[in-house]
Amino acid sequence: MKGVTMTIAIVCAAVLSACGGGGGGSAPGIPTGPAPTASPAPTATPSYLNGQTTISRYMATVDPNVLHAEGCAMAQGIGGQAKSGLVVLDYGEPYTQDGITWGTSDYASGNPFVSTAQIASAIEGYLDGYASCNQPATATLTLAAGTSNFGSHVVAAHAQAWASLVATLSAYVAGKTYPGETVVAADDMETGWASAAQTRVWLDAFVAAAPSTPLYDYGDAGGCPSGSFSAAAVCQPGWTQADVAYVGGGAGPHVFALPEIYNTSGTTAKQWGWIGAGAADASAPLRFAAVMTQVGSCGSGCSGLDNTPAAALSLLNAQLQSHPETASQTVSLSTDITNTN
Repeated sequence: MKGVTMTIAIVCAAVLSACGGGGGGSAPGIPTGPAPTASPAPTATPSYLNGQTTISRYMATVDPNVLHAEGCAMAQGIGGQAKSGLVVLDYGEPYTQDGITWGTSDYASGNPFVSTAQIASAIEGYLDGYASCNQPATATLTLAAGTSNFGSHVVAAHAQAWASLVATLSAYVAGKTYPGETVVAADDMETGWASAAQTRVWLDAFVAAAPSTPLYDYGDAGGCPSGSFSAAAVCQPGWTQADVAYVGGGAGPHVFALPEIYNTSGTTAKQWGWIGAGAADASAPLRFAAVMTQVGSCGSGCSGLDNTPAAALSLLNAQLQSHPETASQTVSLSTDITNTN
């Protein structure tokens, strides 16, 4: 379609101290180091989950039956995943085949186009599966329909279509009266994938179309300083710390930061700690909702970028506590993203 084959796990082969979260300036799935090996479906409780972390997914299917099984597995805690929490179903980069029908280029072989209607039907399967196995209905699910800022179709029309997708799914949950289920939006906004200006166009259009719908930024702070904050400080070319703060929460009261805290050295946590402090000092505080890790999609290809969820939480919270502007925030939720469907 675009001559790009998306390998799921994203490897940052630059010096680790300069890496942000996932992209580090590379296109999605274009490893600049050894190609990662996909992890098999877990047959036992992975030690990094321990019933405390949800499983998010790079999506390679729009089969509602597959997603029904995944939703049911979450509600039952199969594989050691948390039964409650935030889950991102990442359907990849924005795309359209005709300029009218919007959707994404997903992670299946060949990165086929899937429409928002197909994505909605698939996610309804997850919501149905979770509800059917959440018995008694004591667990809660926040399901985020995810896309990214990669590619040439990061435009306002796609953002409006994504807002409509989330509205459709929210109406579905309301109509079914599923207890404890909420549908939100998410966007993997990476500094190396599009300019800040282009990313802001998409985000501003989404907020305008759905001003009260939560949106979670599960992107990076690639190239940002890890020891200071200045609004004009350059991160990746075309991005500043102020830009990262904007997409991480400054765009509106319902935009939340879900940072990728992959780097085991603590650099990514430091980057986000300084951005959080700087944003709060500028009276536009970031609201850190959770952390994202990528152990489930790393295989052997993410050395130095394979924090466990517990480690990621510890690193980010330590940085938040180190700044008086963010010392009142404690992040307790985590999600680990896998390429298993």
